[in-house]
Amino acid sequence: MLFGDIVNGKMVLNNIGKIMESVWESLPQHYQAELGPFQIMPNHIHIIIMIVGAGFSRPIPLGNIIA
Repeated sequence: MLFGDIVNGKMVLNNIGKIMESVWESLPQHYQAELGPFQIMPNHIHIIIMIVGAGFSRPIPLGNIIA
């Protein structure tokens, strides 16, 4: 599994999972975005991201943030 394993019904992140969590939490420092709930699963993630940018001449496309 890419991001960790389920142990006793709970997700335990491995090093890659911890990096993913850290990068996710740092996104608002780099982009005009607000983070919603997220869940890192063993082989994928579920995220809610709100792009804010009203008043900005060129909002950042979601694909650029995800990349």
